[in-house]
Order: sequence, then structure tokens, then C-alpha cells
Amino acid sequence: MAAWGGRIRAQIQRAAARAPGRGTVTLALSVGRDGTLRGAEVAVASGNPALDRAALAAVRAAGRFPPAPASVTGAVHRFALPLRFD
Repeated sequence: MAAWGGRIRAQIQRAAARAPGRGTVTLALSVGRDGTLRGAEVAVASGNPALDRAALAAVRAAGRFPPAPASVTGAVHRFALPLRFD
């Protein structure tokens, strides 16, 4: 499970290479077993609205994520993902 989350985080970070600022944004993500993004919202804002918007845009631009490992049993997995931008 941690490896899957790490792969998702890396894919988002690549899509957000030019974030407008520095800080940490925690996103609430819903990802289907097949890797399809089902939902995304800011769970904990960074204090910089432009950075928060860029984080959400990066999630949407990242495309389909890797499929879930066999240990994920539900059709959709929901989790919080902190993203740090330097």
C-alpha cells in the first residue's frame, strides 16, 4: 500500500514541477482500483491559494495512476496525500 501511494505521489510531483510557491498541501484523493482518479480536494490548505490550485491541477494532469495492489479490496480507495513543494 505504501509503495502504491509513493508511486502516486511521484507522478503528481512530476506534474507539479513548476508550482507557484513553496509549502505543503494535503489533498484528499479517491482513486479507483484501476488507477482512475475519482475525486480530489484540498484537505489542508497551504496558506497559498495559488499553490493549492496548482496541486489540484497537478493531480488532474498526472493522468491515470498505477492500478491498486491486490491488498486494496474496495472499488475506490480514499486517502490523504501531503505534497510538499520547495
